[in-house]
Amino acid sequence: MNSSVVGMTKPDPAIYGLACSRLGVLPWQALLIDDSRSNVEGAQKAGLQALQYTNEDTIAQAAQLLGLHGSRDKEGSRPCSSVALR
Repeated sequence: MNSSVVGMTKPDPAIYGLACSRLGVLPWQALLIDDSRSNVEGAQKAGLQALQYTNEDTIAQAAQLLGLHGSRDKEGSRPCSSVALR
């Protein structure tokens, strides 16, 4: 989503709600990883799971939250899904 098109920006909780709506997921089913504490707090206010990126350990935390635990699919790649908010 382009914030200039939707008229909202992070950390406004409404932009996270809109993203979830467009993806067809409930907020608690989404995970935001961002290096900005205010963006993480905005996502949490909107009901999303959110982690502040500080180092590689954050990715391990995210994998644990998502139940990935380092698992790989048949082709050897890790499952991944992402949404970009600008």
